[in-house]
Parts: sequence; C-alpha cells; structure tokens
Amino acid sequence: MRKIISLLMNLAVLVMVISSVDSARPVKGIACREAGGGCYRGGRARRICEKYDDEANDCGGSRKCCLVTTDDPTGTIRTALKCTASCDVGTCTPRRRCAEEGRGSRCGKRCVCCTKVKPIGLKKGNAKVEKDDSSEGKGPRGPRKGQQNQNFTPSKVKQGKCTSNDDCTMKGGKCKTKCNKNGDSTLCSGDCTCCGICEAKSKCSRYDGVCKKSCDGTERTIKGGCKKKKKCTCCAPKCQQNGCQGQCVSKRKECTGQFIKNGCGGLKCHCCSTVGKLCNMPG
Repeated sequence: MRKIISLLMNLAVLVMVISSVDSARPVKGIACREAGGGCYRGGRARRICEKYDDEANDCGGSRKCCLVTTDDPTGTIRTALKCTASCDVGTCTPRRRCAEEGRGSRCGKRCVCCTKVKPIGLKKGNAKVEKDDSSEGKGPRGPRKGQQNQNFTPSKVKQGKCTSNDDCTMKGGKCKTKCNKNGDSTLCSGDCTCCGICEAKSKCSRYDGVCKKSCDGTERTIKGGCKKKKKCTCCAPKCQQNGCQGQCVSKRKECTGQFIKNGCGGLKCHCCSTVGKLCNMPG
C-alpha cells in the first residue's frame, strides 16, 4: 500500500513539473498577428510574401512574419489591391486596369490615379478578346451568315464517304478514309484506302497463292493459307493435267487412288491415278 501511495505522489510531482515548463514557454506568433501578419515557413514565405515585418517577427525557427501575401500560384494580391485612396485627377484604379495614356500618380500599392480605364474583354481560354461593336454584319447573337456579310467565309465542304469497289472487296477489305492496319491505297479511288485486306500465311506463299475473298475457275483453294479463315481464302494457280489419268491434288491425303508425286503441271501438283500409272507421259 505504501508503494502505491509513493508512486502516485511521484506522478503528481512529474505532472506539475511538465505544466510549469509548458507555461514558461513563450507563445510564438502573437506579435506578428497583432501587427496584422501571419507566420509562414521560409520556402512558402519566399513564394507568396510581398512584404515582411522583421520587427514583429516572433514566429520562431525559420518562419517569417508576412504582412502582405499573394494567392499562390496566380500572384494576385490579397491585401494590397484595394484602390480606395483619393486622387486629385482621375480615380484610384488597379494599374493593370488602366490604359498607359491615362495613368497618373500612384495612389497605393499597384494602384494609380487613372483617367482612362481599359474595357473589360470577353475571355476566350486564357486570352482576352476585346469587344468590337463596329464590326460589320454582327447582331446580338454574333455575325450573320450570308452574302450580306463581307466577312462571311463559306464552310468547308465535307468530303464524300468512301465507297468500296470490286478490287477492294475482292481482297476482303473496305474503302475508308483511315486504316488502323493492313491497308492498300492503290485499291480505292480518291483519298480512300482499302482497309482490312486479307493476309497470307507462309503456307499460301509456298503454293504461289494470294489471299482474297473467293477463288475463280482458274484457281484452286489452299485450305488454311490465310489469317482470316472465314473471310479470306488462299487461291493458287490451278494444276495442269499433263497426262494424269485421274485428278490432280495438292496433298497425298486428298488421293484415294495411286499417289504420283509431281505428276501434274504446276507448283505442288500431284497426280492421283485411278489406273495406277501415267498415260502419255514424256520419256
């Protein structure tokens, strides 16, 4: 019990010591605020402060007592742009609002006695466009369009839409103004490009074929020779019979008779004979 009472007394003494130390510390920034300023750290003070008060600076550390600040980052004065002073000639006006020929003596920070105020312009983006009511052909809603307005400029005529032709369609494409990939400008007229044309695989090239939408009667179909199987077909030159008594095939598995390699004229053309031999072959 005695140990607990002793511990509580020690804690009470410690609290009294801490409170006395805190009360002895000076309160910072009182003089600065009484002078009408505020305390700011060194870096921020350099960016936004227009006028310091070193005599009333009790901010402590690297802080500065700043009397006049700007709105960071635009730089507009918060305190010192009230142009309320009296002028013998003109009106006390912000310097930026007064034309050069109308500026007189100063009447405050960034204020001048002004006899000619600049007209307020219409903002367009970050630039200001001055009003001009003397322009010809202008009404309450802007310039009138038509021949009566000398400044009227006809709008550009839109180009016609691209129309696909037979050459582009045969390649499996469509005529467009712009292609993301795989286009051929020689297949469409004007500024249009044939987009999405068929692309051949190496298999189609081995048969000396080309990829297009469909094959004609003088060509044979090579399956799996194009990248877009449903849209495109690999078309190779048709094999020549050359005395083959049967039919010409491109692969062994297409033959149900006797397979004779290169028995027909053409690239990778083989004879599938129904009688087991070639007839009228040279040599």
